[in-house]
Amino acid sequence: MIEKVVLMCGAGHSGSTLLGLVLGSHSQAFYGGEMKKTNFLHNPKYPPRKRFCKFCGPDCPVWSDFRPGPGAWTHAELARKVGLPVVVDSSKDLDWINEHLGHAEKAGARAYLIYLQRDGRAVFNSRVRKGGKAPERLALDWKEKILQSNQLFEAYQGPKLRLRYEHFALQPHLTVERLCQFIGIPFEPAMLEFASFDHHPLGGNAGTQYLVARAQESPARFSLSKERKEYYDKNGSQIRLDLRWREELSPELLALFQSLAGAENQELAWDEDLPAQP
Repeated sequence: MIEKVVLMCGAGHSGSTLLGLVLGSHSQAFYGGEMKKTNFLHNPKYPPRKRFCKFCGPDCPVWSDFRPGPGAWTHAELARKVGLPVVVDSSKDLDWINEHLGHAEKAGARAYLIYLQRDGRAVFNSRVRKGGKAPERLALDWKEKILQSNQLFEAYQGPKLRLRYEHFALQPHLTVERLCQFIGIPFEPAMLEFASFDHHPLGGNAGTQYLVARAQESPARFSLSKERKEYYDKNGSQIRLDLRWREELSPELLALFQSLAGAENQELAWDEDLPAQP
């Protein structure tokens, strides 16, 4: 039976996949990835990356036959299937989070909300690198997501925690100890070796997941650009601070982001005098 669900809010590209993999390496927890994608399971209208386990594909022992019944709470059904009391979900969709906070309350389960925060310039750079939208739209999307996440976090009356990606990356041991205390599970140092565990996430950051696949000798499942692959191959699965935005964002793009979202990023801006490594 499910006892606890851990939900994450905040902007994408803030480290939620990494955090989920670490928490999902705990002996009592299962990381389901971006569990809103359970809505796409078994529906061939959607591409495989949206409806299959990122590591196993269609033959996943968790998701291949996962079919919650009408009205069932997805997280409780998953906990029952995997036999673990804690489910971690990094969906970040605010409507989804609100819906499942309600499910948790009705089921008598404890819902923990983590607001994962990161310097918006880093998020903006990651989205620009990925492409698909105009930079102006990306900056405004980030701003809207932060404003909405602030509102959700302030309104939630249950256990909640703000977590800086930069603190997590610079001091993973202390940060994960704090997280385990917050969730009410014993800290297990092996969690930090997340790439050595089996995982079955839906969605999530392919670069971070590539580290797990590479450690398990199946990196071919993840098709990364040459530059991204070189970055992850160079840095390995050790948790470290990613400050690529400092070199990659042009002055023009930095100025654009500052003009559109600088006020919302003021409290999140990472001190540029701090070193990249602890």
